[in-house]
Amino acid sequence: MGKSPHSPHSPHSPHSPHSPHSPHSPHSPSESPFAVADAVGDALMWWGEDGSLLYANRAACQMLGVVPSCLFRVGGLDLPVTQVWDVELDLDEESWRARWRQIQQPQRFEAPNQSYNPVTYQTTYRCHNGKPLAVAITAQLWHWQGSDWVCTAARLRIPDQSDAHIGAKSESPLYGANDYDDDCELALCCSPAFIFHQDLNLYYRWSLNSICGLTATDVAWKSEWEIFAPEDAERLAAIKRRVLATGAAVKQETFVEINGQICYWDLTVHPKRNVCGEIVGIVGTAVDVTEMRTRSSQLEAMFMGTLDGIVILDDEGICLDANPAACGMFGLELGALRGRHLKELWFSEAAEPMWQCFLQGDETLRECVLCRPDGTQRIVEYAATAYFLPGKHLGVMRDVTEKILALQALRHSSARYRAIVEDQTELVCRFKPDGTLTFVNDAYCRYFQTQAEAEIGNSFLTIVAPGEVERVLEHLAELTVESPVGKIEHEVILPSSEVRIQQWIDRALFDEAGNVVEFQSVGRDVTDRVQAERALRERDELLAAIAANIPGVIFRWSVQKDGAISLLYISDGLTELMGIEPAAAFANPDLVLQAIHPEDRNLFLAHLRTTQENLEPVPIEYRILSPSCEWKWVRHTTRFSRYMGGERVIADGVLLDIHSRKQAELELYRHKQEFRTLVENSPDIIARFDTQMRHLYISPAIESATGIAPGAFLGKTNQELGMSPHLSSYWGRAIEKVFQTGNPEVIEFDFANPTGNPTDIHRYQSRLVAEFAPNGQVESVLSVTRDITDIKRAEEALVEERNFISAILETVGALVLVLDSSGQILRANPATGAILGQGEAELQNSYFWDFLSSDEGLASVKAACAQVAATGETANLETYWRAQTGNRILISWSLTALGNDANAMDIHSRGGHLKYIIAAGMDISDRERTAQIQASLERERELGELQRRFFSMVSHEFRTPLSTILMSAQILQNSNPQWLNAKTLKNLERIEISVKRSLHLMEDILTINQAETRRLEFHPQSINLTPFCRQIVEEMQIFLPDKKHNIRLNIDYNYLANPEFTSPETLGEKSQGLPPEHQSSEDSSPNPVEPEKDTSHDVSVFLDEKLLRSIFTNLLSNAIKYSPGGGTISCSVVVESERVIIRVGDEGMGISPEEQQRLFEAFYRGENVIDIPGSGLGLTVVKKCVDLQGGTVEVKSELGKGTEFCVTLPRR
Repeated sequence: MGKSPHSPHSPHSPHSPHSPHSPHSPHSPSESPFAVADAVGDALMWWGEDGSLLYANRAACQMLGVVPSCLFRVGGLDLPVTQVWDVELDLDEESWRARWRQIQQPQRFEAPNQSYNPVTYQTTYRCHNGKPLAVAITAQLWHWQGSDWVCTAARLRIPDQSDAHIGAKSESPLYGANDYDDDCELALCCSPAFIFHQDLNLYYRWSLNSICGLTATDVAWKSEWEIFAPEDAERLAAIKRRVLATGAAVKQETFVEINGQICYWDLTVHPKRNVCGEIVGIVGTAVDVTEMRTRSSQLEAMFMGTLDGIVILDDEGICLDANPAACGMFGLELGALRGRHLKELWFSEAAEPMWQCFLQGDETLRECVLCRPDGTQRIVEYAATAYFLPGKHLGVMRDVTEKILALQALRHSSARYRAIVEDQTELVCRFKPDGTLTFVNDAYCRYFQTQAEAEIGNSFLTIVAPGEVERVLEHLAELTVESPVGKIEHEVILPSSEVRIQQWIDRALFDEAGNVVEFQSVGRDVTDRVQAERALRERDELLAAIAANIPGVIFRWSVQKDGAISLLYISDGLTELMGIEPAAAFANPDLVLQAIHPEDRNLFLAHLRTTQENLEPVPIEYRILSPSCEWKWVRHTTRFSRYMGGERVIADGVLLDIHSRKQAELELYRHKQEFRTLVENSPDIIARFDTQMRHLYISPAIESATGIAPGAFLGKTNQELGMSPHLSSYWGRAIEKVFQTGNPEVIEFDFANPTGNPTDIHRYQSRLVAEFAPNGQVESVLSVTRDITDIKRAEEALVEERNFISAILETVGALVLVLDSSGQILRANPATGAILGQGEAELQNSYFWDFLSSDEGLASVKAACAQVAATGETANLETYWRAQTGNRILISWSLTALGNDANAMDIHSRGGHLKYIIAAGMDISDRERTAQIQASLERERELGELQRRFFSMVSHEFRTPLSTILMSAQILQNSNPQWLNAKTLKNLERIEISVKRSLHLMEDILTINQAETRRLEFHPQSINLTPFCRQIVEEMQIFLPDKKHNIRLNIDYNYLANPEFTSPETLGEKSQGLPPEHQSSEDSSPNPVEPEKDTSHDVSVFLDEKLLRSIFTNLLSNAIKYSPGGGTISCSVVVESERVIIRVGDEGMGISPEEQQRLFEAFYRGENVIDIPGSGLGLTVVKKCVDLQGGTVEVKSELGKGTEFCVTLPRR
C-alpha cells in the first residue's frame, strides 16, 4: 500500500512526459483525482474543453483494447486516441462543444477543487480493433486548480434495438454474434474473480477486483511477503515460480490467512510472454471458494428437507399415514388417503414394483407416475425402508415433475446458451413472467450455493430481500418492446443469511403479439463497490469538514533520500500558532525549524527523516515559540508514505496546540496523587465494582478489616472472596439497585474482625453511589465503608442512658422538675403530676413556687432559684406543697444547675451558661412510717440470712454422713459375690437409691435457698449436648429397677437444616456443611429398641451445666415417680439456631387444671399424689434454674393420661 500502481517503464510512470504524473504536470498524484484512478474498475477518462484526452486509467485502456502507451504516442507517431470523437462514434467536435456547455451551464464555481452533479447518457465506443462497444456514460465537470475538465466514467451495457450500427443481433440477447472479444471484456471487468499481473520478481503490477478484503490498492507494487504471512507467501510464491520456471499454466487450490481468517482460493496462473515469446511475468485469477467449502455439508441437508413426501404402509399395502407433502403429491386429504391400497394410488403396472420396493427396503431412487383424482399425473422419485417399525414400511417420494419438464426444456435450450455461458463467470438466469426460473448457470449456483436442478421451477423472488421485491417487480413491469433492457441494483439474501447487493441487467423477451414470454438476466455482486462508493463519499465529506474546521496546522513535508527536507504545503493555522505567514514558510522553511525549541529540534528532524513507510499516525510532542514569545507544547502527528518509487518520503500530518492539555495533565497528575494519598491513607474502605460485581479497586484499609491484601480482591466478587451467602446476597442486591436506578444506597452490616475472636463483631456502614459513563449509563459503583462500631455503641449507650433516665423519671416515686433560669416548669415526671393532680402540659405553664401551701416560704424559694441560676451552686430546702387531696405535704427539695456542656456543677468557672435547673423532691411527711418500714426490712433480711445459714448448715451436716453411707453401700455391692445373696444386693440397692434421693433433696433445698437469697449464680459454658443427655439418662437408671420404666431420648438438630443459619464462631464466613442426618434418639429401657436415627452428630450449647442438670434430673425424677410401672417416659431435645427446647413427658396420673396454677410453689403437692413420697421442691428448683438462664417452662397435663413439661432456653 502506498506504492505507485504503475511500472517504472510504463507511460503512466512519472517519467512519461505527457502523463499527468510527470514532473511537467502541474498536479502531483497525491493532490489530483488520478491518485486512485488506476485502482477503480470503471473506465475513467479526463477530457479538456477542446475535446483532447488528458488522462485514461487502466480500465479505460482495457475497454478500448489498447495498451497504455498507445494513448500517448508523440514524436510524429499516430495518435489513435487523442480527441473525444475518436472514441465516441456518434460525436463530433460541434456536438462535443454543445455537450460541454450542457455539462458546464448549471455549475457555479463557489469553491476550489469542487466536483458537480453528473450527466448520464448512452453511446457507443470504437475499440482499437474497430469494433463498436455499447456503453453507459456518466459525465461530470471538475474544477481543479483553475482548470475545467470533464471526467467520463464508462460501463458496458447491453446493446438494444437502437444500437443498429453495432451489428446484427445473434441469438444471444446479450452480445453480438460471435463477438467473443466483447464477452471476454465484459467478463474481465465484471468478474467476481481477483485478476492480477506480476513481474518476474513477483511484484504486483496491476490487479482487478478484490478478494477476501484485499483490494488493488492493498497489493499494488508489493510482493507476497509484504502482504501475507511468511508461510503463506512462500506457498503462493512456490506455485508462481513453477509457472515461471516451466512456462506451463497451473490451476491449484491453496489457502492463505487474512485478518486472522483462513481463506481458500482457486488459483489459476498463466505465464505472460512478450512478442519474442520470452516470459516476462505471470497473469492469474484467484476465486474465493472459502464459503463454498464451509457450506457444502449444509447444501445436502437443504435438499433433503420437508418438501419430500413420506408415506407409511402396513404389510398389506394399506396407507396408514402420510405427511402434507405426500398428500399434495397424491392430490388427497390425509383422511381420504388413509386406508387406501397401494394399487389405488399408482398406475396398476407400477404398483407391484413399488410394493416390492417397500418390502425389500430398496433405497435406490426409482421413478413412477402418480394418478391423481383430478386426472393429472405427477412424476415422483421414490425409495423405501422396509419394517422400520414392526409391520410398517416407510417410503420417501420427491415430486420431480417440474424438474423433469425443466430438464427437458433445459436440454432444448442448452445448445442456444452453451456458447454464451461456457466460460461466463457472471450470474446468468432466465425466468418466466411469474418469476419461475427456467435456467441458471454454474456461476449462479456457486454464488447461491445451490444446484441448477434445485432452483429450476422455483421463483427467483425468494432470494430477493423482502423490502426489495416490490421494486424488482416494478422494474420488470417497465420493460417494453421499445425498451426491453433495464438495469437494477437490489439486495439479496444468501443461504447463510448474509445480505449482499447485486446489479442485474434484465432483458425482456416478447412473442409476436408483444407479450412477455421470458426474462433473461445477467448479474454480478456489487456489494464491495457500493460499500466502497458509500465509504468514499463519507470520507470525502469528512475530509472536507475536517479541512474546513480542524484546529492547528495541516502540513506536508517532502524528505529526499539524502535527508533534504522541503515544505510542500502548510495551512493558515501556522500564523496563529507560530506567528509565521505560510508564504514566508514556503520561501524559507528554516523559519519553522527556528521556531522549535533548541532542545526539541533534533527530535523533530529525526522524526521527519524516517525512511520507513508507515500509514499509521506517528505522534511526537515538542515546544514551539508562540507569537507571544512563550514556549508552548504542540503535538505533531505524521503519516509517512513513499513516492516516486521510493525516491522520497511524503510526510502528511497535523500540528495541534496542546499547551493547555499539558498544563491540565500536570494538574491532573497532582490531583491524582493527592487523591491517591487521601484514599490510601483514609481509615474508610473505598472500593469500586463493575457490572458483574467484581472489584475494580479497593483501598489498603481493607486489609486491617479483613486480613486480606487489597490485591487479592481485584477481579473477584464478594462471594468468591469467602463472604457468607447471606451477606454476599445483601451486598449484591444493593449494588444491583444502584446500577438499575443510579441512586445512592446506604447499607449496614456486621462483620467479624480478623483477630479470630468470634465475639469481636464490628458494625460497618457503606454508602454506594453510581459512576456514570459519558453516555449516561452507570458503568461502575463506588462504595465508601466506615467502621461505625464505636458510633453504634455510643448511640446504643446514649439511647440506653436516655431510656434509663426516662424510666427513672417515669417510675421513681420522687418528684422531679426541670426548670428554666426564671423558675418556670419545663417538664415534670408522673409522680409530681400525681401528687399535684395536674398533667405535665398544665404544669408547664406554672412556676416552681405556684404550688406552695402558703406564701410563708415564697421569698426563700425564689431566692434559692435565683442563687442556683446565678452561682451554679446546689441549693437544698424543705417546703410545704398542696396535694391533690388538699392536704399539706412536706417535700425536701434539692436544686441543681445544669449547664450547656452537661456539667451539673461549677458552670460559671468553665465559661458555660445555665441551661436548666433540676429540682428533685422527696415526700418526707411520714418519716416515722418510713423508719418503721426500714426496721421491718432489716428484720426480714436478718431472718433471710438466718434461713440461708440454716439451710447451708443442714446441707453440709447431712451431706457428709449420706455420702459415707452411699460409698459404703457401693463398696458392699462391689465386694466378693460369695458374701452377698440376692436379698442383700436388693437391700443395698435400696440403700443407694434412698441416699441418692436424700442427696438430691439436699441439692434442691440448697438451690432454692441460693435462688431466694440471690446467691444462685449463672455460669454458662459450652456443653456437648448428646453425651450430656446420655449421661443423665444413664444416671436415672438407678431409679428404674422396681418400675421398669422405658426412657426414650430424642435429640433433634433442626438448625443444621436451615440454610440461613450462620454459626456464631465464623461470622461473615461460610458455615461448614454437615451430613444430612441431624437428629438422634435412643431407648434407655432394659430392652432398648433399635435407634430411630443416627446419633453420631453432636452439637454444643452455651448454658450452665449445673442448672441444666438440675432441670433434667428433677423433670425425669418426677416423671419416673408419678408414672405407672412399664410406662414410657419421653425426653425430647430440639436444638434450633437461637434456642433449645426440652420436653419431658410421662403416661402418669396427670395434674388437674386448678393445681397446675400452683405447681411451682415450694413444698406444694397435688391431692392425687399425697400417698407418693416427695418433697414438693423439684418443680420449684426447675423454675428457679430456668428463670436464671432467661428461659420459660410450660406444662400440659390431662388427668389419667399423663403430663408433659416444656422448657425453652436461649442457646447462647
